[in-house]
Amino acid sequence: MFTAAQTLTLAQAYGAATGMSLYRVGIAACNNNKIFRRMEDGFGCHTGSLERAGAFFVEHWPEDTPWPASVPGGPSNADGAGQNTAPAAA
Repeated sequence: MFTAAQTLTLAQAYGAATGMSLYRVGIAACNNNKIFRRMEDGFGCHTGSLERAGAFFVEHWPEDTPWPASVPGGPSNADGAGQNTAPAAA
């Protein structure tokens, strides 16, 4: 599970990549339109919301968008796109 700060980073990056507001990202990620704005304001959230949002980002991360370097993990695609790993040595 991602921390609240990591989840907020993912929400902001996902919103920037998709053109969605944090309001819309919250609805898509965990059916909560206020979660990410509240987190930006320093408020907490339920762990269930963090779990749902984290799972959403891993499953729906845009293929052409790099996973934020400050957040470990990421989606694992067959071709490795979106993974937060170093390139293989040649």
